[in-house]
Amino acid sequence: MAVDVDACDEMRPVAGFAARARSSVDEGGRTKTAGDVVGRGMRRATYPLYIAANIAPRVAMFVLLMVFTRVLPVHEFGLFALVITMGEILDMTASNWVRVYILRAEAGAKTLSAPRLGRALSLSWGSMLFSLVVAAIAVPMVSDERAGDLVLGTSVYIVAFSIVRLTLTFAQLTQRHVVYAVIEGARALGIVAATIIVPLAHINSFLPACLVLSLLTGGICSASLLYTLRDLPTPRIASSGYLAAFEFGLPFMLASLLSYTLGWFDRFILNYFTGPASVAVYVAAYAIARQPVELLVGPLNNYIFPILARAHNDGRRGDAAAMQVGAFTSIMAVGAATVCGLTLLAQPLATLFFPAGYHSSVATLIPLVAIGTLFLTLKQFVFDNSFHITRRTWLLLASGLPSAIVSIALGIVLIRLYGDVGAAVTYVVATFLALFISAVASLRVLEFDIPWRRVAGILIATAAASAVTWTLRPLVVPFGAFAEIAVGGIAFSAVYAAVLMLSGISIRHLVELPWVPGE
Repeated sequence: MAVDVDACDEMRPVAGFAARARSSVDEGGRTKTAGDVVGRGMRRATYPLYIAANIAPRVAMFVLLMVFTRVLPVHEFGLFALVITMGEILDMTASNWVRVYILRAEAGAKTLSAPRLGRALSLSWGSMLFSLVVAAIAVPMVSDERAGDLVLGTSVYIVAFSIVRLTLTFAQLTQRHVVYAVIEGARALGIVAATIIVPLAHINSFLPACLVLSLLTGGICSASLLYTLRDLPTPRIASSGYLAAFEFGLPFMLASLLSYTLGWFDRFILNYFTGPASVAVYVAAYAIARQPVELLVGPLNNYIFPILARAHNDGRRGDAAAMQVGAFTSIMAVGAATVCGLTLLAQPLATLFFPAGYHSSVATLIPLVAIGTLFLTLKQFVFDNSFHITRRTWLLLASGLPSAIVSIALGIVLIRLYGDVGAAVTYVVATFLALFISAVASLRVLEFDIPWRRVAGILIATAAASAVTWTLRPLVVPFGAFAEIAVGGIAFSAVYAAVLMLSGISIRHLVELPWVPGE
């Protein structure tokens, strides 16, 4: 059921935001404060709703990976991971620009006309077909081991998750936040069903495991897509607008492909030098180290991007810049704490979630992957957004090229020498370089002040929380891995929140208005 946002209570402007952002005057002469950037009728409860919606499928997917490491032989799990990797890269490279283009082009539009809807669908399906053709050609080049099965698994994955992204895009565009949450919840149930079916059916090969996951996901989201489109006009194929879309999308596709050299392409290098078993271990560590950051930061970006684009499209650059300050602060607050917590609890996390053969390597890799993920998250969800909203997408390509070259070249050297540890070190180096270049370039496009005082407060809070957790851990070790995680997590969170609030950063503010700078 769609949310009637106009009937909801308006969000109250935050004084600190209004003080820092420029005011503008609307057609009726009314002064618009920066609080209006959140959008008329938008609710403070919506961001937590997006968190809940995004947590469900991500947690379900993590549980699936955890179960599959136990059900599938390590070699088969490595091939399963390669299918997911190739499907994700091809789908996101060929299709994600369409999502960003639709959200940017239609930001602020009260209705979506039939030709614009038809163009959006045409672009989406065309991109999916293109990625399928590339998959048939490229997948056998990546790995010649059971190439036919790899192509089939990757192709079905691409179709299923193209439908997922399209469905969520329309729900996001029309601000149907409850519908968005329901879709993600249903998708999570499909992942849970796949997690149950594979072991019950005694499946021990990667291809049927991939097909079960993709078919369940695609079926659920196809039904959701039909529901999402039912209140929109009947689509009509537009006769124009495609050239402008491709001009926007081409640099975006190339930049996305370059971005996948960070943390993803190294899996192919690992497979080449050491085989699928090493890929399995690296993917397990990558999942547990990256998921917590993305669980909390991903919803922030999903919610803020349409509002950010609308502010910039309306000519309120000051508001957009202030929102970037708020987003940077929120991501740093969430990301820094998560990295420290994962580093402190790497060993018990590996012990609790994965089979014995994974423990030592996964515990070593978790801190490195977590640090690289924080760098990459700041790049993608803060600085790269400046390129998107200002339509300077070619700068994404220019800023991503140096780090991509470093990632591939350094990865070949370090992975050949040190295996999965070499891949993790490469990830940290390349993502830091990518963050630095993107920050320098994007601040020339949309200038905003980096809140260094708040960054210092966040670092002090993480240091204090880490010290307390490190002191408590030896006392809890005799009670097992779960006790270590529970006690360590509670202690870290409590100390971190307390010190953060003493430094002037409100936890409530970060949850309710994460895109608005605090006082």
